[in-house]
Amino acid sequence: IEKLYRVDVRDYPEIAVREALLNLLVHRDYSFSASAFISIYADRIEFVSIGGLLPMLEVKSGTPFTTISKKKISDEEEKILEYTRIHGVITKNNAMELLEVSASTASRVIRKMVKNNLLKQNGKARNTHYTIADK
Repeated sequence: IEKLYRVDVRDYPEIAVREALLNLLVHRDYSFSASAFISIYADRIEFVSIGGLLPMLEVKSGTPFTTISKKKISDEEEKILEYTRIHGVITKNNAMELLEVSASTASRVIRKMVKNNLLKQNGKARNTHYTIADK
């Protein structure tokens, strides 16, 4: 273990959860007593507001459910994240060894993770290493 601090990685974007919760409360029908529900599953969170549709809406316009799905990450990405959580950083060579893949495959996986804001690139060329991205 190189570092002794905790790195929090959220499963869902904080802004999306906040928006869904706000919509649940703001667009709720308060004219009668009904509960709003937030259900957390392994792959999603559902925000449900019981109370029916507003007069101007029809069933075909949508449903009263707001669902936020977890971004699916590959087994390779999960291994890289776990390694980075434990060691604090990962390099392309670490990823090649960890995943038992070629340099181009390791680079492709890491680039995708940087693009999806899972990893943050630090340094350039031979000094490039990656850390868990701040969310």
